[in-house]
Amino acid sequence: MSVVITEGNETILEGGFGYNQDEKMDVHTPTYIASVTKSMTATGIMLLSERGLLDINAPITMYIPDFRLADHREDEITVLHLMSHTSGLSSSQFEYDEKNNDKNQFVAEWTKAKLVTEPGESFSYNNGGYALLGLIIEAVSGESYGMYMKSALFEPLQMTGTITAEHGDVSLQGYSAMFGFNVPRSEVTSTIDTSAGSMISTASDVSKFLQFQLTGLDAKGRELLSPGSLSTLHTPLNPIRSEAQGFMVEHYGDVATFGHNGDLLSFAAKTVVIPQSNRTITLLMNKNHLGVTTLGLNSLMADLVHLLEKTDAPSVPWVKWAVKFYPIIMLLDFLSNAWGIRKIKSISSGELHKLNKSLLTSSTIATLLFGLPVILSFFMNRGVDYKMIWGMAPDLLIFVLASAILYLVKSIIVVKKRFFA
Repeated sequence: MSVVITEGNETILEGGFGYNQDEKMDVHTPTYIASVTKSMTATGIMLLSERGLLDINAPITMYIPDFRLADHREDEITVLHLMSHTSGLSSSQFEYDEKNNDKNQFVAEWTKAKLVTEPGESFSYNNGGYALLGLIIEAVSGESYGMYMKSALFEPLQMTGTITAEHGDVSLQGYSAMFGFNVPRSEVTSTIDTSAGSMISTASDVSKFLQFQLTGLDAKGRELLSPGSLSTLHTPLNPIRSEAQGFMVEHYGDVATFGHNGDLLSFAAKTVVIPQSNRTITLLMNKNHLGVTTLGLNSLMADLVHLLEKTDAPSVPWVKWAVKFYPIIMLLDFLSNAWGIRKIKSISSGELHKLNKSLLTSSTIATLLFGLPVILSFFMNRGVDYKMIWGMAPDLLIFVLASAILYLVKSIIVVKKRFFA
């Protein structure tokens, strides 16, 4: 992990913990920053807007004329809708091949999708929308996404360690947690999804970017973005929601912040900007796990904000224990279920109340476990499937499916005793 904390123009803490393969991590270690990329992409859009080259309230078909939907409502989606994940498109109904670098084919694939809500009406996290923003940047600037971001943002902020897939061989190896062990994994990225979540950067560079969000000034003190444009980026369109344009608004106690999380198969990131104290926090990791590292990273960020701002909302203590002992918890639960099958076999067919109770419990839990992607999709406001769970938490998926099968076996045994004995 690499960490940078700043206050105003000063760095008050920076350092690296652990290793990146054979080298010790530090603030200059390159890592994938995952969806923190979206904050940079949205900023790139606002730079074009401020120069008068792009209207964020214009339909995206003005900049991508070939973009079409199955219901022919493509003209209703604006650039701002894509930036705020309120386009009305659902990521669950459209999945693009991350190995595909053909941009024309990517645009053509959208003809299979249609609006599921009215544009601007509701939030639905969508990586494909940010891939489209990358294409809009290319269409307006006349440059590739990477070259535009380099000249318009990275160079003015002296972000010398930030690159995109088009700049050469940028393959990095990270790690995934598998039952408590670190398993090396490589990321699969393409030039299409770079603007959504495949940027490579360093904690030092990301920190510079976050400081820029407070001032709008480049490394030489010149204004790059006006306060009005910064406010557009950081303010949710719907005041009761927490999603802004490329940023998420979070509250730690009474402290309002904005930033973004990032998750790939083997990399994780979390950023926070605290306007009231002009502080920023950058956390980058070369390891990930949906149920462990992500929880741990959020817990660590809560602790850091608590220490810096003296908030009354530190992290939840049980998270630290869950992160440390989740493989043991999984094993004990699995053994308990296996033992439960033996207990059910010992129940006689005459004990109907016990059989009915066991059937209801086992069948309900089995259904919930098998339906985990649907449940996660509902609570996360984004499409989730078994493939995503396998990528982000392979051991969790193995545990869930094994437990679901055990509960299903319990149900079958009970049904046989209840109705066929």
